[in-house]
Amino acid sequence: MKKLRIFLGCFGALIAIAWIYLDIIELQSVYWLAVELISFFVIVVGFLFIALNKKENNTLFDIFKICFSLLFLGYLVHLDVVKYKRNACQDKFGREFNERRRSLGIPEIPANWQVNYRSDRVVSWMGKNGINGHERKYIYVDSCIINSEWDRYHLKAIHSISRDMTITTTYAKGKGMDSIFYRYETGSDSRLITRKQADSIFDSEKIKKDY
Repeated sequence: MKKLRIFLGCFGALIAIAWIYLDIIELQSVYWLAVELISFFVIVVGFLFIALNKKENNTLFDIFKICFSLLFLGYLVHLDVVKYKRNACQDKFGREFNERRRSLGIPEIPANWQVNYRSDRVVSWMGKNGINGHERKYIYVDSCIINSEWDRYHLKAIHSISRDMTITTTYAKGKGMDSIFYRYETGSDSRLITRKQADSIFDSEKIKKDY
């Protein structure tokens, strides 16, 4: 029984270390999710075996510790399952969605970009910060349906006045039409422009278009 306790303690510690590390690097893998579920099952069975084969009677405090530990571990696994499903859904609108973007004529996600930020409804992709050109994309997803995208292009400042170009794509629901808006920003001034005007600005700035 003592060896089993030591095994469960070491096994649980290793799983916890791996869980923290993989959570930091945000690895999304169905294999790791399977390992988590199997590990949770092993720990549950181990705890129950120890409790049922304990020579002395279990106190209420012992039972509380076991139940609390199992509920806490189950909650962590549940969070990872929810997170995996969310990220797997959001990833459908990452680089693999570029073909659809290409057909619509909206900015793609370059091959060297990485996910910079995630929440339940927003994913931010980012390239090199401060470059002239496409530097960031926000994708808004709700219930595994893409709602809109927002792209920022950084332009060279003129007389110390910052300049940016943004392209907003709103995806239609049902049989509606998708909408694309181009906005030119200089300092605190912001105005809508046409695609032709946007193309002209990119040409004058010698910025390669990715839409």
